[in-house]
Order: sequence, then C-alpha cells, then structure tokens
Amino acid sequence: IILFSGAENFYSFPVNPYKSLFTLLRYPDSRIIDRQENSFARLEVVESEGVKYAPGLSLNFSGEIPEQLGLVTDGDGLSAITKVEGEDDLEESGKIEFSDYISSALGFHLVGDKRKILIIGPGGGLDILGGIYNEAEEIWGIEMNPDVKILLQGNYADYSGNIYNREEIKILTGEGRSVLKGLEQKFDLIQISLIGSSNTASGGFYSISENYLYTVEAFMDFWQHLSDGGKLGITRWLKFPPREIVRLCSISLEALSRIGIEKPENHLAIIRSWGT
Repeated sequence: IILFSGAENFYSFPVNPYKSLFTLLRYPDSRIIDRQENSFARLEVVESEGVKYAPGLSLNFSGEIPEQLGLVTDGDGLSAITKVEGEDDLEESGKIEFSDYISSALGFHLVGDKRKILIIGPGGGLDILGGIYNEAEEIWGIEMNPDVKILLQGNYADYSGNIYNREEIKILTGEGRSVLKGLEQKFDLIQISLIGSSNTASGGFYSISENYLYTVEAFMDFWQHLSDGGKLGITRWLKFPPREIVRLCSISLEALSRIGIEKPENHLAIIRSWGT
C-alpha cells in the first residue's frame, strides 16, 4: 500500500486536446462548472454554446433543442443534461419533443405507451425524456457511474426537471448486465443508450470493444428479461466503413439462435440516420 500526502490529484492525467471536451471549450465563454473523479472515470459538466446533443436528430424536426449542459466522460464520452423547467415542460411535452426525433426513440414507438422501460446508461437523461414524452408507465435506468446519479439527483436536479427523482423512474447504479441479472422484472423495452464519441471506435463506458454488454451471453440475458413481444434497442454511432454494426448483427443472430429462435434474421431490424 502506498500512501500519498498532499497529492489529492496525483492520479489525474491530462486530456488529449482533440477530444470532445476541448472542442466544447473552444466556444466563447465556455467553462467547466463541475468536475467529479472516481475509480470509474473523470466526469465534467460543461457550460458551452457548443452543447447541442441530439444524436441522429431527424431533419423533419423543425423546433429548437433546449438549453443543455455537456456531461463529458474522460474528456470524450459526451452526453447532456437538458434544461427542463419543472412539471410544466414535461407535461406540455413541447420542450422535450426533440427527444422523439432521434433514432433511439424508435423503440418507444414499437412497444407503445404505458410500458415498462429499462435504459442502460441513461447519463444526462436524454432517453429518459424520450420515455416520458412517449408516456412510459415505468422507467428504470442502470447507470454505471454513481457520480452521474449524484449530480442528477443533487446539484442538477432542478436544472434537469428532477427526472432522476420522479416517482415512476428508478435509477440503479452498477454495470448494466450484472445489475440486470439481479432483477426479477421483465421489460417491454430494454434500451442501451448511445454513450461515447462519434470520433472513436471506443469511447465512454459502454464502448462496444471493451464492454460486457456487447457479447452473445449478454444479449441472451437481455432477452430473458424481455416481456412477451418485448424489444431490445441499441444505438451506436454511424461509422465508415461499418464496423460496430457488423459485430452487433453477428452477436444478435448468434444469441437468437442459441435461445432457439428459428430464422433469427426475421427478428432483427436495422435503421440509420445521418449520424447513428
């Protein structure tokens, strides 16, 4: 055991200047307003005009994205905390309508409203807003970094519309697959949120290349926790040439075959937007 005195930041490392954090900070008057570090990652909350987070936003959307704060993991994995001014914004839905125009919203439409949803990696809450907009009856979230939950339930609760503290929303912390295996509930939709940078093949917690969420065994676990007719939704960045999507298709088909599904290709759908 090595003890350090007076060196509380001895484990901090400089962040590559080409990562998302520095891109946001190049905008005028941008600044880091909060920082948390733990054994999982370094987390920064950024105030910047450059934060407009709606991955794969449809060109059919003609409204405005609300004010957001950047939530940056290890300098590159970008999520966002969307400003929601209380129940009025959530009940009227107009303020969060943009969350229904991103590619990950498809799953909500496939299962309909009044459903039980599980979001793995909710981060700043974009997919939670999508669930609220589509009138999900119950929303569960599994967030790997406990500091994200602390921020959204604490200092940024009012800013985010208190979404992490709502009665119909349950936020658990831990690795997604491990936590899910301990749950008895079945879900109408399990959504693996888009986490990471569009510029890298592996960024953020739920990177396809270094995470146990993206294995045949994990997909089998997911299907065991789906209700009859339930759906599994996964959102990833669009890459050229395609890399992640090829592996995801292979994993999905193998998992479906192992659980006895005939013609597994008939149970798989792929959509793309301009970015996801």
